[in-house]
Amino acid sequence: MTNYQTALSPQNWPFNWELLPSDACLVGGAVRDAVINRQSDYLDLDFVLPTKAVRSASKLARRYKAGFVVLDAQRQIARVVFGNATVDFAQQDGDSLEADLHRRDYTINAIAFNPHTKEFIHRK
Repeated sequence: MTNYQTALSPQNWPFNWELLPSDACLVGGAVRDAVINRQSDYLDLDFVLPTKAVRSASKLARRYKAGFVVLDAQRQIARVVFGNATVDFAQQDGDSLEADLHRRDYTINAIAFNPHTKEFIHRK
């Protein structure tokens, strides 16, 4: 069983988190589930990057010989598939992470976690 500590603990991810750009932030369900302490059997991570989301995903997939698919080339969204996890990369929508978070549907989904700084970021 994967709990919130696993989802937010980069050492439990199926890749070396230090390969992520320093401005990559975890968003979406994994962060939401951490906040409400929901457990999951499968690790589903979503990252927002200011630039080069598809390129970052492609590099990670090549390095780990993982599955890779571009989900939306125009909006720069790609997926890396590991045996025990799915990792999506999306280019931020707007000129800042905060702008991207503000467009999200629910406040609980508008929270980001930076694995490099261990900081939670949320829309105001």
